[in-house]
Amino acid sequence: MFLKEPTRIERFRKPEECPNCGHSPVSDIEYGLVKMNDDLKKKIDEGIAVLGGCVITGDDPEWVCTNCGKRIYKKRSD
Repeated sequence: MFLKEPTRIERFRKPEECPNCGHSPVSDIEYGLVKMNDDLKKKIDEGIAVLGGCVITGDDPEWVCTNCGKRIYKKRSD
């Protein structure tokens, strides 16, 4: 059973700072079998990218705060 987040945050664009705690920058989540290279390693080290794993559900967060862990979803136009 999957638990739903109590407050789901959705944005059309990547926020400059976390809407939950104000931390900046917010990290992109890289999904799938990623090829590690110097550029990706640098982004991970700088906290602007995190690895999200290989299991993709179709309703996955696009960004995450590396301070509080709040996941942020890309809002799709209705």
